[in-house]
Amino acid sequence: MRSVKSLRVVLADGSVVEASPIEQTEIFNGVIGGYGALGVITEATLQLTDNVRVKRHTETMPITGYRQYFFDHIRGQTSAVFHSGNIFPVDYAVVRAVTLSRTDDPVTVEDRLIPADQTYRLNRLAFWIQRYIDETGSDLSVADCPE
Repeated sequence: MRSVKSLRVVLADGSVVEASPIEQTEIFNGVIGGYGALGVITEATLQLTDNVRVKRHTETMPITGYRQYFFDHIRGQTSAVFHSGNIFPVDYAVVRAVTLSRTDDPVTVEDRLIPADQTYRLNRLAFWIQRYIDETGSDLSVADCPE
């Protein structure tokens, strides 16, 4: 089931198009994940679902193996609530598959909580460094760090 039912898109020539999986399908498919290259989404009709607990699972793989991974582990799995395949420059050869799946696990893991008088500043810096390295594939210098 697709969560996006229809879109209203303003194209580069200024025309407004209604697109869905059954009408203007080329535009609909191109706009989803198109980063604004085809037009600007001005309205979206979404299929909402119940709010459920989810657990995040990631796996990194060569891009050549992603299609098979998707068909074997994601498509048709009723536990998968959301999935994305993120590719990274410079050579776009690696995919990080991120899946949020239904779970009965508790929402909060007590030993991961930080006391109220402390902050998550160090955690945020560590996540930023990891994301920077993953996305750029390069080493990090002090000048690159956020303030």
